[in-house]
Amino acid sequence: MRRNLLRMVVGGVAAFSMVMPVVPAMADPGAASVAGAVRAAVATTGTSGTTGTVTTAVDTSADGPSHVAKTHAPKTEEQSFTPESAATSDQDQPQGPRRSRRQAQPGEAVVAQADLSGLATVGVDWQQQDMDDVDNAPTYELRYLTGGTWSDWVELPSVDEDTDTMGVSPSYYVGEATKAEARLTPKSGQTITEATLVTIDSGYSAAGDAQGSAYKSAVRTAAAVTASGTIHTREEWWVNGNPAMTWPPERTGHWKGAIVHHTVDRNNYSQAEVPAMVNGIYLYHNVHNDWGDIGYQLLVDRYGGIWEGRDEGVPNQVVPASQVAGAQSVGFNYDTFGVSMIGSYHLNVAPTDAQINSVAAAIAWEFNALGITDPYGTFQYKGTQPRITGHGDQSHWVGGSLNRTACPGQQVWNRMGEIRDKVYDDLNDVTRLPLLSVGSGTFYIDAVRNLKSSLIVENGSADSGASVRLQSGERDAMRFAFNRQSDGSYEIMNVNSGLALDVQGGNATSGAVVQQWTRNGSTAQRWWLRVADSGGVYIQSALGNWVLDLTGGGTADGTKVQLYAPNWTSSQQFIVASATATVPDDSVRLAPAGHDATTFGVADGSYDDGAKLQLQDWSGADSQLFRFDRAGNGLFTIRSVNSAKVLDAVGGGTANGTRVQQWPSNGSMAQLWALRDAGNGAIGIASAKSGRVLDMLNEHVEAGTVVQLYDWKGIGAQSWSVSVVTSSRGGLSRLAGVTRYETADAVVAAGFERSDWVVVASGEAFPDALSASALAGALDAPVLLSGPDGGDVLASRIRSLGAKRAVLIGSEAALSSALEDRVRGLVSEHRVVRFGGSTRYGTSLGVLRDAPGELGSAVVWSDTVIVASGEGPYDALSASPLAYRLKAPVVLAGRDGLDEAMVRAVRDAGFRKVLLVGGESVVPVRVESQLGSLSVTRLAGATRYGTSAEVVAYALEHRILEADGVVLASGENYPDALAGGALAGRTGNVLALVDGPDA
Repeated sequence: MRRNLLRMVVGGVAAFSMVMPVVPAMADPGAASVAGAVRAAVATTGTSGTTGTVTTAVDTSADGPSHVAKTHAPKTEEQSFTPESAATSDQDQPQGPRRSRRQAQPGEAVVAQADLSGLATVGVDWQQQDMDDVDNAPTYELRYLTGGTWSDWVELPSVDEDTDTMGVSPSYYVGEATKAEARLTPKSGQTITEATLVTIDSGYSAAGDAQGSAYKSAVRTAAAVTASGTIHTREEWWVNGNPAMTWPPERTGHWKGAIVHHTVDRNNYSQAEVPAMVNGIYLYHNVHNDWGDIGYQLLVDRYGGIWEGRDEGVPNQVVPASQVAGAQSVGFNYDTFGVSMIGSYHLNVAPTDAQINSVAAAIAWEFNALGITDPYGTFQYKGTQPRITGHGDQSHWVGGSLNRTACPGQQVWNRMGEIRDKVYDDLNDVTRLPLLSVGSGTFYIDAVRNLKSSLIVENGSADSGASVRLQSGERDAMRFAFNRQSDGSYEIMNVNSGLALDVQGGNATSGAVVQQWTRNGSTAQRWWLRVADSGGVYIQSALGNWVLDLTGGGTADGTKVQLYAPNWTSSQQFIVASATATVPDDSVRLAPAGHDATTFGVADGSYDDGAKLQLQDWSGADSQLFRFDRAGNGLFTIRSVNSAKVLDAVGGGTANGTRVQQWPSNGSMAQLWALRDAGNGAIGIASAKSGRVLDMLNEHVEAGTVVQLYDWKGIGAQSWSVSVVTSSRGGLSRLAGVTRYETADAVVAAGFERSDWVVVASGEAFPDALSASALAGALDAPVLLSGPDGGDVLASRIRSLGAKRAVLIGSEAALSSALEDRVRGLVSEHRVVRFGGSTRYGTSLGVLRDAPGELGSAVVWSDTVIVASGEGPYDALSASPLAYRLKAPVVLAGRDGLDEAMVRAVRDAGFRKVLLVGGESVVPVRVESQLGSLSVTRLAGATRYGTSAEVVAYALEHRILEADGVVLASGENYPDALAGGALAGRTGNVLALVDGPDA
């Protein structure tokens, strides 16, 4: 009899590396009543899930085969129950209970017996009048015949706590048993009907069993399924002949937490039997329950083995954070994933340490992929839910009465706190991250938090005990020799002093002093490089789970470096870049070392975003030339001379085989490249994000070969000769986004990697924003555009720039107080200064008059002031690169000229020169007379484009700006020009307004 109890979705497969110890087996002492313990636990504890003292488990040997094999097709059968009074005991009748057509009476027990084959699993289903109240479920007892001896009767749960209805027990593994007998005893007033004993042959047999020929396979030994450091995929337990899944995997979940279960199985199984048990669970759930698949995402055996349960849709691998909905807790199947411990832990049998460790490791693996960092935290779903719970925790009761269960057993509840602690430790264990090898050589250690700074021995000292600190610039004491050891760790020696990087006293604690010391080969002088998920490396002490850390997250010169527990912040992330490899400042070609006829280039000479990088026959085209723009010591962005786009690891990828493309500059780690010294003047080029280097696919040095990222091996396919080649022309790069804010963000990314200050202006109210350029120039800061209340683009850019302070240009009508509060929280010094008047002219006056006083020495105006119309944006925008470069404030004139307060402010500030930008129709002649005591120059054309051309000519003639990198902006869309003006000013180039998209 099949019962369609709960629709479950099927899901995938995956491989994950972790270390799990194997401990002596802790097995079932042969307790007689699991179900009784369940009832007692619910009655006395309310399944609160609180932690308590761990009961020592009885240590018995496993009672099962040490070798098993997949030998035959699985099968499922059912036997009907008979009223006990109408049956003859098996002890009197060898054939077992006789079947009777008489129906059971109210309160009368029913029995059934069945022959078994293979390594078997059994279960029962039943009907009665009350199918709602689990307290009225019948008592279920089972015994089984193994080697000619009947086991004692064991009382088991008659209701599977993972379903959404009564009438079905959980499955129970009986292994090599050849017969099973079950008894169901109803509660008073209830009558058992339609009861069946379900028997499952898993398709496995003990090794050497004569069964099967077509299904022969390699014998599985216990060693084959030891806790070897992987999650076992479905393919490992799956048997040919299994019924197919009836529902495809559906990635419809939105996991926020984990629920721990137990299978209520016997505990004295052998290690080799585990795959047979898992396949038995699959057959019971799929065929008998008609669920289509196993309900749990993962299962953990008592030896620490982790097994993929529910299919995730990808063969031969287990997919982290697959979001495949399971069937493991009523009402919570889409918001949580389930990890079930194989065994029963209601009585005095505790889960093994290996099992607890692996449950924690499995949860941490999923949490890491989900981005969940706090296993002690909560989430909101049908109330407040802890991140990690037992199935029967009270917070789940809202999902239905079947969640009022004693699963996962009091022995597991006693250790839930330990599981959370271990998940925390696993999530914060830097040793789970992959190792990076950079070979042996001399390197800088650049700080991700401040790319312009590197680690240095304090004051360049040669003394033992000198501390390690952060310092900007380039100095000899920043050079460290990395000596790779046979185990992959490094001795890191300061080249200047010849002393080794050392943990003071070998005392690894948070805050421990990192110093240089006489080389002694101790563990305190050994370091591992661990690739950070977000880019760079953690430099881990061989003393344990400790990494180098910038004290207090500081970025200033002199910030002390200490040892600290991993916290996954950029304060602990570094980039290791060669201190001996060099590249010219000019445009260069990159040729595979020793192959001058071949070169590195952009496919098809493309200007397109995403164009791939490959090997080509050398032609001298600009698409085969690149510029290395210095971002730190030994650290660069690499820009195509042809397209002006930069080299980028596709999708921010870090895996071996990641392709390389050209992409607009966005300031990400995927666009930063660290040099490696390949010898003989050649270089390796490593992604700062992953540490993997540019590599020729399959080591083929021929045109068309794709360039990828791969582990550094120092081979010819990773070595590049660099030679200077003069470009035949300049490059063109389009900076654009879907919205004005995304375009402005792309512009900022192209010109600014880091900035202490940011100037925020309105992208919707242009008049206030016109005053931004000069102030940005004085602060050497970008202009960021924002809506009244900001947005994610703005917040992301402020974080990326590492901004400490901010200026808002405009009143609260243009940039709200809520935005001001948000920006204050984003900048590290939490300082925000606003310049905003009641009108555009008031804002202009405030910047001119008040900025030097409010911002102190950070703002010093030049001797020039720029006057433009306040009635339209474009003339002022044309002048914005001049304003930025000259640090010349822009003041706005109305139709009647300047108001008296503005005239006084200009005179009081001591300016000597005035640039009037725009014709007399927009900047009236009266302004010339108002400022007659100053040297006045008018830059004007017949149209906004003519005025733009005059400004360009003036800037070039007076050598204020150059035309090596012209910035072109639309004369029809002022926000793009507003952001572009600061870029042009920062790079010292002119900005020209163009008329329409085809100008």
